[in-house]
Amino acid sequence: MVLVEGLTLTGDLLNTFKNKGVVVLNHYYEEKEFDGKKKKKLYLEVSSNENKGIYKYPINNTSIMTLVKRYGAEMDDWTSKVISLEVKEQSVSGTDKLVIYVIKWVIRP
Repeated sequence: MVLVEGLTLTGDLLNTFKNKGVVVLNHYYEEKEFDGKKKKKLYLEVSSNENKGIYKYPINNTSIMTLVKRYGAEMDDWTSKVISLEVKEQSVSGTDKLVIYVIKWVIRP
């Protein structure tokens, strides 16, 4: 069996999942340009048993802080952990978007 790999986990995609629990496989940074400035953006590589895939999750600061409170600031300690995600509609730079957040309790994948 070959898993789908490399898809970005978006709010629209996550809304198609019945079970929004995923397993953290890895973390990494990519350099992105925001407002003309280069910044490092943190991504989690996560897997979903339900959707048989490995996804690239561009984690936001609120969700990072949730993981820090739950598992500590050492990101290697997040690997193999089950995290539960939720989608909220939010205004981002004046545009309504579906934003993914890590929630405080865990739903098993």
